[in-house]
Amino acid sequence: MKNESKESKKKKRENKPKPVKKPHFNIDESWNVIKIEHCFECPIFAVKSQEIFNILCENFPRNKIRLLCNESHIDGSRIEPRLGAFEISFAKSYRETFHLIWSGIEKGPPRREKFPSNVDDLVRQITKILVNI
Repeated sequence: MKNESKESKKKKRENKPKPVKKPHFNIDESWNVIKIEHCFECPIFAVKSQEIFNILCENFPRNKIRLLCNESHIDGSRIEPRLGAFEISFAKSYRETFHLIWSGIEKGPPRREKFPSNVDDLVRQITKILVNI
């Protein structure tokens, strides 16, 4: 009899609608998203991520852009960045696929090679993504 009650409870749980995970931030689907994974090896990684984000925002003044640093794009959970990582990805909205536009993982030393020296290349890649999507 106990087995039946366990099975019936399991069926009841399965029939309940599962909650949909929503992003932890309040964001409109019309916002573009820049995701930057950077390691915590040195504070310059965080500084550079914010600098690059600000420059990209200046280049796309009509777009609303959200920055995700070391966060998952679906549920907003934090990710553990890889050692020496500095990667920049872009998506038209947080529900879209992210496109990798810069990876500095295999670059360096010196550390300055991990960061994009020419932001114009990033702007061109983002423009292509916006036009093609």
